Amino acid sequence: MNAREGGTDTLKGMAFMGVSTMAVASVNAIGHHVSVEIHPFEIVFFRSMISVFVLAPVIVRRKFTPLRTRRLALLVARGLLDGASALLFFVALSLSPLAKVTALSFSAPLFATVLAILFLGEALRVRRVAALLVGGAIAGRPWAESAGPTTIKTATSRTAASSICAPSVKRLERNPRATSNTA
Repeated sequence: MNAREGGTDTLKGMAFMGVSTMAVASVNAIGHHVSVEIHPFEIVFFRSMISVFVLAPVIVRRKFTPLRTRRLALLVARGLLDGASALLFFVALSLSPLAKVTALSFSAPLFATVLAILFLGEALRVRRVAALLVGGAIAGRPWAESAGPTTIKTATSRTAASSICAPSVKRLERNPRATSNTA
């Protein structure tokens, strides 16, 4: 691959990330808006159905290889946790302002790091501890001001559930036949 091809791939990646960011922000804003009249279960159901229709052509084109794995139980568990995470996220959106729920969701890497240390044997070094403390202080700041205990518990549970998915992806990737998408 020459430098020009790499540049094109980089631009494509940047475009996909930009579109993805706008799509996620739009889904979150719409979910917050409609949660006044529609139950979070219904929001998650329709969000999931749209995802199936969007991803089905890609999965069929790749002859279902993204779904093949020797660790089916882990893949199913990850899917269930992802579903629970989405449901908890939209419940939190129905209880609290969008900005606060989004801010707390930025703490997912903190939970994922702690879980990776505990369950995957990741090294615990001074820089990682410092990053966890600073990140926790920044991500928790919007919640310290005004949020009800139910909202905090719901959003924290959502963040913890989504964080469990990150180490599970790492476990799935240890299997050379397992492929996964982190979307």
